[in-house]
Amino acid sequence: MYWGESEGWGIAATQHRDSEPLGRSNFAVIRDDLQSRDPENVTVESARSDFVGWIEFLLVKPDSEAWRIAEEWQARLADYPVADDDHFSETEETESVESIAEFLRSEFAYHEIDYAECAAYVVNAWMESGTRDLPGMTYTGWPKMDRAEDRDLVAAGIRAWRNAKRRAA
Repeated sequence: MYWGESEGWGIAATQHRDSEPLGRSNFAVIRDDLQSRDPENVTVESARSDFVGWIEFLLVKPDSEAWRIAEEWQARLADYPVADDDHFSETEETESVESIAEFLRSEFAYHEIDYAECAAYVVNAWMESGTRDLPGMTYTGWPKMDRAEDRDLVAAGIRAWRNAKRRAA
């Protein structure tokens, strides 16, 4: 149970600043589904946290249609932890591109690179290699330039981006 502004309502899902892409994707998919099907019995409340910066609660009113739908979601996720494969894939790729773009800005600050566009090529190289999980939005997910596999994947992405730019010119 939750004892904030909607005291007595149940927590259907949560997400916080450090949530992984799967958690953020599931939160968004479940929130959108509940809000489209029973909007008056669903709310999202936020709180600050000393541990994770911020946290959001997806709340549902007991004994409502939203509560029943939230229970269905919980049962479904117990069997397979992804609410929507396409949404999860898009979330993971988008966040990885953002993370890699920030990494490229920090590592190659004085190079003339379109960081966001180049990052998409780096993420593509990462996905095609199948050797590593995609880097996420936290610093711990960033590539390490002292690891050969990371250097190789970043270099492959930058090469692919440069080749694409040459072909387009």
